[in-house]
Amino acid sequence: MQVRFSWFAVGLIVVGTAMVLSRVGLVRFEWPLVLWSVVALAGILKVVQGFTLKRRGSAFWGTLLFALGGSIVLDRLDVVSVEPYLGPTLLFIAVGTGFFLMFLVAPKAWHTLVPAVVFLGLGSVMLMAQLGYVYRWDVEEVVHTYWPVALILFGGSLLLSRQSA
Repeated sequence: MQVRFSWFAVGLIVVGTAMVLSRVGLVRFEWPLVLWSVVALAGILKVVQGFTLKRRGSAFWGTLLFALGGSIVLDRLDVVSVEPYLGPTLLFIAVGTGFFLMFLVAPKAWHTLVPAVVFLGLGSVMLMAQLGYVYRWDVEEVVHTYWPVALILFGGSLLLSRQSA
């Protein structure tokens, strides 16, 4: 006979214990902090699942969940101040990291390196512009002019990966 383990039951016990400790004043308990911590933890678990079960999508979405939840938790705990204007930049970096992890899960899908390089590069340049190392207008002009090159590269990599498979 196989014994089944219920994560839902464990979750109820943990939440109930935390609520009791909060109500008697032993622990400061904030629901938004708990929610975003759970989102970050779920992201980590999805990334691990992606690598263990060879699921590229799990690695990608897990990266995004971890980046979102982790940044909000760090901001709420006053560890790191995440300014709202950095949101799109950090999103580009998280998406690029997700695509790179998809490549690491399945190296045969090398075409995922193209969006990884594009998103990581664009996010890095945007971050440098926001920190004052590069002129923002120069970055916007180059992106506005040459963004279709990313489409060409990704389409070409998809065609080449289909022919080599």
